[in-house]
Amino acid sequence: VVALGVLAVSTLVGTVTGSAPAAMLAGIIGIPAMIAVGIPKVTAAGTILMGIAAGMPFELPIWQFFSSALELPVPTVRGFMIKLFPFALAAAVLFVLIETRRRGVEHAWSLKSVPEKPLSRRQRLGDAPWYALLTPAVPLILALGLDVAIVPSLLAGVIYALVTTTRPGEMSKRLLRTLYGGFEIAAAPIVLFIAIGILLAAVKLPGAVEALEPLVKAVSPQNPVLFVLVFTLLVPLCLYRGPLNVFGLGAGIAGVLIAAGIYPAVAVLGLATSYNQVFGVADPTSTQTVWSAQYAGVTPQQVMARTLPYVWLVALGGFTVTAATYL
Repeated sequence: VVALGVLAVSTLVGTVTGSAPAAMLAGIIGIPAMIAVGIPKVTAAGTILMGIAAGMPFELPIWQFFSSALELPVPTVRGFMIKLFPFALAAAVLFVLIETRRRGVEHAWSLKSVPEKPLSRRQRLGDAPWYALLTPAVPLILALGLDVAIVPSLLAGVIYALVTTTRPGEMSKRLLRTLYGGFEIAAAPIVLFIAIGILLAAVKLPGAVEALEPLVKAVSPQNPVLFVLVFTLLVPLCLYRGPLNVFGLGAGIAGVLIAAGIYPAVAVLGLATSYNQVFGVADPTSTQTVWSAQYAGVTPQQVMARTLPYVWLVALGGFTVTAATYL
């Protein structure tokens, strides 16, 4: 029950942000809570990651990234991501139910210091009221329910969080600190996205397409069944920043597949997003995996070995939907 509760929180966090910030938001309290009730450390770390990945199909920046990278309208990206969500959620729940039972209970005893005087209710519960926890739902409601653009939806979520957690006299100071902190976290991904844009532009040049088209065509199956089988077997190539990692060379391969007319852009979207579900959980080099594993006291490779079968199934589901819908 504790693990499922943490999984639900991680999923909600994953709808807003990914990578290490999401793992920290859900894991700083969630991982120790799970370990304290006897959940193995690897399972605790994996639960955080599987939850974040379950929320990833609703992450608005991911919609915008794939829309820009593959030159598809946001509603098209959103439509496929919503189809991918049931697979991600089912795999996350199965991971918790199977791994917590298969590995048994591991007790971790610790001494709890007793405060000299009882803490006040505000100290125990914190400054933020309960309705501030609804912040992740604000951009989703605006973007999904009211068709508001992605950036204004996210800004509305920021403003809601600020108003519900901060006194009026401290708003400008906290907002400025948040701006600095957000830039510090987002600077590296922004540079990466710029590099991906350069790579996409390069592979779409006539000379690059002519050089790569014969090779890509030779290994790209057209039969829907072979499509699912081949790309399912190639799932490990998105690990360790491999050639199918969409935040790297995989973006270039996606560009070639579209530019050469091998697959329609929506089919490439299905490939890229399905591989991204694997990368976001099981890649030992991704920041959220490294942080979760180290915070739980295990290695990223241990987390990869435990979570990979489940996210492999998510990718299989995504490829099946892609083949049945777009091929």
